[in-house]
Amino acid sequence: MNWTIDLCSILILNSIQGMVFGLILRIWYRISKTEQCLWLNYQALKWQAMSYLIPVAYILNRTFFYNGYVFSRIWWSRRLAGILCTVWGIGTLIFVGKYLKKCRLMWKIVCDGHAVSADVEEYLLRIKQEIGYKKRIRLIQLTSIKSPCVYGAFHHYLLLPQQEFSKAQLNIIFTHELTHLCQKDLWWKHVLHWISCIFWFLPWKRQRMQRYELWSELACDARSISRIQSEKEYFGQILSMMEHASGHLAGMGACLQEDKLTLLERMKRISAWRKSEKWKSWVFVVMCLSLCVCFPVSVLAAARGYQSAYTKVLRTTERSTEKDYHKAAFQQKGKTEDESEIVSDMEMQDSVFIENNVYGISWRIASDARNKTAVFYKEAGELIRIQVDSLEYGQLEAGIIYEDFQVEYVTGKDSIDMTFQIEKTGNYRVYVTNPNAYTMNVVGFYVR
Repeated sequence: MNWTIDLCSILILNSIQGMVFGLILRIWYRISKTEQCLWLNYQALKWQAMSYLIPVAYILNRTFFYNGYVFSRIWWSRRLAGILCTVWGIGTLIFVGKYLKKCRLMWKIVCDGHAVSADVEEYLLRIKQEIGYKKRIRLIQLTSIKSPCVYGAFHHYLLLPQQEFSKAQLNIIFTHELTHLCQKDLWWKHVLHWISCIFWFLPWKRQRMQRYELWSELACDARSISRIQSEKEYFGQILSMMEHASGHLAGMGACLQEDKLTLLERMKRISAWRKSEKWKSWVFVVMCLSLCVCFPVSVLAAARGYQSAYTKVLRTTERSTEKDYHKAAFQQKGKTEDESEIVSDMEMQDSVFIENNVYGISWRIASDARNKTAVFYKEAGELIRIQVDSLEYGQLEAGIIYEDFQVEYVTGKDSIDMTFQIEKTGNYRVYVTNPNAYTMNVVGFYVR
C-alpha cells in the first residue's frame, strides 16, 4: 500500500535527524564544560527525544524538495516498504510487550505497599507547599525497595523503603523527588521508553537512556540544592542513606540514590557547576546558538540527502535507454527505423485538452502495443505528470519519449501515477504500453 512508503520514509528520516542531533550533543559535551549549563543540557536531551517523533525532515522533503521521484508509488518500492514495515511492526510489538511487562511488574510492587504514618504525610504536605507542587501524590512504604523514588506518569507515587528516616533525611527525599515531578521527569522517561520501542533498530538505546537519567538527576540536584542551601548537607544525607537500588525499579522510576559511581559522578559535576556559575550565561548563549544553527542544518541535510538518494535509485532503476529496443521491435514487424513513426502499434494518438496544460487520455491499446501523444515542447527542469488507469486490470507501462528515442518509464498494475522531471530542453511525447496478451482500454490524463 502507498502509506507504507511514507511510513518507511518517516522512520528513516526521523532516525537520521535524531542521530545527527545526538551526535551534535555528544560533540558539544566533549568540547565544552557541560557542568556549567546543567539545565540546558537536560533540555537538549528532551529536544533530541522529540526529534525522533516529529517528522520535520519528512515535511521539509515533501514541501520543498519534491520533484516527482521522491515517494513515488511504484511496485518495487511498495513491496520493499511492505516488507520493512512488517519487520518493523513485529520488532515494535516485541519491545512494547517487554516494556508493558516491566510496567506490570512495577505496578504489582506498588500495590504491595502500605500507608506511612500521619507525621510523615504531614511533613510531605508541608514540603509540597514550600515547593509549590499542587498535584496529588500518594506516599507508601515498601519492603521490596532500598531507595526512595517516585513512580507513575499520570498518577504519582512516592515510594519509601521500610525504615525510619529523620526529618533532615525526609526533607532531602521529598525535595528531590518532588523536584522530579515538577520537571516532569517521569513523563519524559516514559516517552524515551516508547521511542526506544518504536526505533528499536537503532543502536545506543541504553546509552541514550543512561545519559537522560544522569542529566535529569543533575538538573534535579541543582534545583534541590538551591532550595536546601547546602551542597554538603544534601549529599551527606544521601550518602548516609546510600544502598544499592532495587533491580525492579531500573529504568522505571526516578530514584534518589543509585550506585556509588553514579552518585560520585553527580557530586563531581554539581561541584564543578557551582564553582563556575559566572560562566553559565555565556555557555547558555553559545549552546543555544549552536543548537539553533546545527539542528535545522542537520534536518535540512537529512531531508535533502534522502531525497537525492531516493531520486538516484529511482532514476537508476526506472530509466532505460531503448534505442536498441526500438530497432529490434521494428525489425520484428518488418519496419525500418525511418518507418517507426507510422507503425500501427505505436501510432500517434490524439489527446483531449482539458485545462491548464492538462490533456485527457482515452485509448484502446492492442496487446503488446504502444500508443503515444503528439510532440510537445518542454524546458529543462519542468515536470510531466502521467496518471492512467486500466479498465481491464492488468500491467501497464507509461512514460515519456525523448528526441533521441530514449524512454523514461514506470510500470505498474492497474494504475500509474508518476511525475517525471525533464533533464534537457527539447520535444517530448507521452506514451502508454500494453504488455498484456489482451486488448486494454486505458483512461487518464497527463500534465505537460
